[in-house]
Amino acid sequence: PPPFRTLRLARDHRDRAALDHVRPVHWRWPRPVLRRRDQPRDHRLMAAPSLDEVLASPTSALLVGMGVANRAVAGALARRSHAVVAVDDNPSDELRADADALGIALGSSDELADLVAAAAFVVPTPGLPEQHEAFAIADAAGVAVVSEFDLAAVWDDRPIVAVTGTNGKTTTVELAVAALA
Repeated sequence: PPPFRTLRLARDHRDRAALDHVRPVHWRWPRPVLRRRDQPRDHRLMAAPSLDEVLASPTSALLVGMGVANRAVAGALARRSHAVVAVDDNPSDELRADADALGIALGSSDELADLVAAAAFVVPTPGLPEQHEAFAIADAAGVAVVSEFDLAAVWDDRPIVAVTGTNGKTTTVELAVAALA
C-alpha cells in the first residue's frame, strides 16, 4: 500500500493515498498563490502613501467577509486602535456576537459602496470570490485592497508561512501551532 494513507483521517476518502502518485502535482495553467489587485492609477504628482504610512496612525478599515482569518485581522486592527467595520454577505447571530466582543461595527452589505468609500483600505477574507462586488467598488473608489499577509508583513518581521487550499487550512494551522509551541 502507498504511504501516508488517509484511513481514519477523512472518512469520505476511504484509504486513498494522501500523496497520490497518479494525479498530477502541478496544474496545466499558472495559478496565483496570493491574490493581488491592481491599484488604481491616478495622475497625481505625489505617490500614494504606502501601507506602512497608512497604518502608522489609527485609520479606518473595512473587512469584507468574517471568516477565521478576518476575525483575527479584526482583533489585530482593533488592538492597534484602528476603526474597524466588517461586512459579511450572510451575517449570523454568532458573527454579530463576535463583532460585539471585538468592539467592531458590523455593516450591511446593502451599504457596501458607502463603507468602501469611507475606509482607508479594504481587507477581503481569503475565500472571497474574485467576482465579488467589493473589488470593483474598491477599484472605482481608489481604495487599496490589502491582504492579511500585507498587514502581517508591516506588523512583524518574522518569516511568514502560508497555508493554502480549499479544505483543512484551519486544522493544519492549529496543528502547526501546536507542533511549534
